[in-house]
Amino acid sequence: MDEELKEILSSHNPPLKLEKVPIFGSNFDIFGDCSAKKKRPYIPEAFRRIVFNNIHKIAHPGIRTTTKLLTSKFVWPSINKDARAWARSCIKCQKSKVTRHVQSPFQQYHNVTNRFKDINLDIIGPLPSSEGFRFCLTIIDRYSQ
Repeated sequence: MDEELKEILSSHNPPLKLEKVPIFGSNFDIFGDCSAKKKRPYIPEAFRRIVFNNIHKIAHPGIRTTTKLLTSKFVWPSINKDARAWARSCIKCQKSKVTRHVQSPFQQYHNVTNRFKDINLDIIGPLPSSEGFRFCLTIIDRYSQ
């Protein structure tokens, strides 16, 4: 039994209502939250990240969905905080969902009266390698579009 579980069980006003639940077919008992219709097992601190990874890595569903999945099946005192922090730090989520979170506002363009007074720059790529280069810098002069 870990220290956090001992503290929860000995508390006068515990954050979780845990009960000892027998595991059928074994001599072991686990602690779980039995306050709702669905019983949820208490996860000791040493196994929380493993449980999170097993739920999250299936589809990298994002912060809210991962938190809902975890809280519907398991229980521990800081489950919401941990799930948010771990999902935010997921590199695969950051790489695949960056365009959903980064949006540039539309700009109002003014009329250009001279060449090279207003230009737009962009980088395209990666492209197939050509003489060791994989990216191309594009410059468009708005006057001569």
